[in-house]
Amino acid sequence: MLERALTLKDSYIQFTSSPAMDSYKVTPLEWEKVGVMVNFLMPLYEATLIISSLGYPTINHALPLYLLLIKQLKDSTKQYDMGPIKPASKEMVSKLSKYLKFLILKVPEICSEILDP
Repeated sequence: MLERALTLKDSYIQFTSSPAMDSYKVTPLEWEKVGVMVNFLMPLYEATLIISSLGYPTINHALPLYLLLIKQLKDSTKQYDMGPIKPASKEMVSKLSKYLKFLILKVPEICSEILDP
């Protein structure tokens, strides 16, 4: 939705150019924040599409995605110093790290169940 808003930015600015629409105007700083949010959320959206497209996501699909998301989120905390992004990113890294730890600890257990006749 935010990406669509950026695509329609020029039309929106034109639409709100009349004085009657002053209360609906979006400042350049707010448009910049929307752009930052789109860039921040895009990797999460793409990962969701990948996982959702798989009928039954397996460890070999989830593990690389978790690692990639953690890396991108850590990079975003360095790149964006905007209000809620930094704490949200840190919280996401923490949660994904817990999932990753759980996933890694479960691998031997799953393998032993498969290999044990």
